[in-house]
Amino acid sequence: VMTHFKPTIDLGKYKKYTFTLKRGDDIKKNIDYKNIPNLPGVYVRYNDDNTTPHYIGKAGMDSSGKITKQGLSGRLTNTRGISKNMLKNGFNIPSGVKLISGNKSVSGNGLYQILMNTNNWESMTWDVYVTHNGSVGDNSVELEETLIRDYENQFGMIPACNNKK
Repeated sequence: VMTHFKPTIDLGKYKKYTFTLKRGDDIKKNIDYKNIPNLPGVYVRYNDDNTTPHYIGKAGMDSSGKITKQGLSGRLTNTRGISKNMLKNGFNIPSGVKLISGNKSVSGNGLYQILMNTNNWESMTWDVYVTHNGSVGDNSVELEETLIRDYENQFGMIPACNNKK
């Protein structure tokens, strides 16, 4: 059953960027980051089916609304932690992906490659929304919380790759 995520927020008021990462691609080389600013925002990540998101994220703000250094472009590429739990659940790490810091973390691109490899996805697509710039000034932390709540209300659970609070 194809289900489309229907948020209560009007995301149409934000500048939107969409890109797709294929298996084996390097996110830094294959996406024109110059298009995605290092500004606050939210993003929704999909696998091959592109209808139901598996992750909803935020960047560029803390919960008080203060702008942080790591905006969208930084968040999409930064190093990610790998928990023992993730490894225990049988992550399938493709060749060429290096675990760093004593196998405790991986590059953003490495994490995406592991997710695609493990779940047998050919690609992942991001919809990225700049929520705070000269023309809009919304809190990305609040927006992310609302989007996750909308998802939970629609599907009865949070997105598969979001951490259980």
